[in-house]
Amino acid sequence: MDITKRNEELNEILNSNQIITISVAGSTTSGRLLTEEELQIVKQAVSYVERVVEVRREFTLFVEERMSDLAPSVCELIGASVAARLLGLAGGLAELSRIPS
Repeated sequence: MDITKRNEELNEILNSNQIITISVAGSTTSGRLLTEEELQIVKQAVSYVERVVEVRREFTLFVEERMSDLAPSVCELIGASVAARLLGLAGGLAELSRIPS
């Protein structure tokens, strides 16, 4: 399998070091066919990870929408996702407003 064709999809869930590690392991392992039971376990794990990724996307969208209502100026400056992280690190909107620029 040509890993470069899947890079875009893999980058959504793995970092570049993980992609390289999996690629090297896959190309150097002699391997064997999975048993039906092992295949089902892998499929269940993949389904679980796909659901986690989907929930993360939904949660991120929810937070970004709320941040646009809560702190529109900050969101315009740095983006809703970064603004949410900054607000969390500061401890809240009031605490963020007290931090000197």
